[in-house]
Amino acid sequence: MALPKVQGHRPSFVLVHGSWHTGRAWGKVASLLQSRGYTARAPTLPGYGATRRDCLEYLGRAPLTSKLTLEDGVQFLKGFIDKQDLQHMVLVGHSYGSIYASQVAPLVQDRVQQYVGAAGHVLEDGQAFADLVPEAFMSAQTEAANAHPDFTSPPNWDLFRSILYTEGSEEEALQAFNTLVGEPVSTWTCKGQHMEEFRAATIRKSAIIFKQDQTFGGGQHYYEMAQLAGAEVLTVDGSHEAVMARPEEFVEVLLKAVGV
Repeated sequence: MALPKVQGHRPSFVLVHGSWHTGRAWGKVASLLQSRGYTARAPTLPGYGATRRDCLEYLGRAPLTSKLTLEDGVQFLKGFIDKQDLQHMVLVGHSYGSIYASQVAPLVQDRVQQYVGAAGHVLEDGQAFADLVPEAFMSAQTEAANAHPDFTSPPNWDLFRSILYTEGSEEEALQAFNTLVGEPVSTWTCKGQHMEEFRAATIRKSAIIFKQDQTFGGGQHYYEMAQLAGAEVLTVDGSHEAVMARPEEFVEVLLKAVGV
C-alpha cells in the first residue's frame, strides 16, 4: 500500500546520476526545478569525476577508481546529504544511480520524504549489478576497463545512440554524449546490502518508466525493479536518456509523483 503524500513541507531534490554520467546529466532538470523554487542538487559520484576535495569532504578519503566500491558511492552520498543539511528530500536516481539512491535512503531516512527511481535499477541484498546485465556485456565492459589506465570503460557512441539516447536529433544526442565519462566497472560486481532496510523504511517509493526505453529488453525489466522496490509506477514518453532529452516532460511527471 502506498504511503500518503507528505504535505506541508517544500521538498528538496537530490538527483543521482547513472552510468557514464556526471551531475551534468541533471543540468536541465535541476534548472527547471530551481526555476520553480525548489532546491535541487546533483552531485558527481566518486569514480565519475568527483574532485579529490569532494571525496575527502563527503567520504573522508579519495579512493582509487580501480578499487572503488558501490558502498564508497553510498557513503559519499550520505556525507553529501549530511554536510548539505538537506531536509524533506526527494532522492531521485536515474538508471544505475537508482541503486545508489535506494541504498543510501535508509541511512538518511529521517531526512527523506520520497525515493524516485527513473528507469531505475535496485539490488537485493547480496546481489550485484553484474547479475542483472548479460554476461557478454559485462565481459565487454570489463575488457574495455582493463585496457584503460584508471579501470573505467569509456563511453561508446554506437551503444549510446542505438540503445540509450534513441530520440532527438543527431546533434542533440552528440551534445549529450560529449558530457559522458568513463564507467568505474569495479562497482558493478559489488553486492547490495541495504535493500531490506530500504523496503522497511517508511518513505514513499515511486518509479518512473520511459515508454520507449530499449535497455534491458524494454519496460518489463523496470516494472520488475519497481515491484522489487515496492514503488508505485508512473510512465512518460522517452528513451532511457529522457532526463536529458525531455527535461520538461520529466520534471512534470516527477512533480506529479511527488504530489506538488
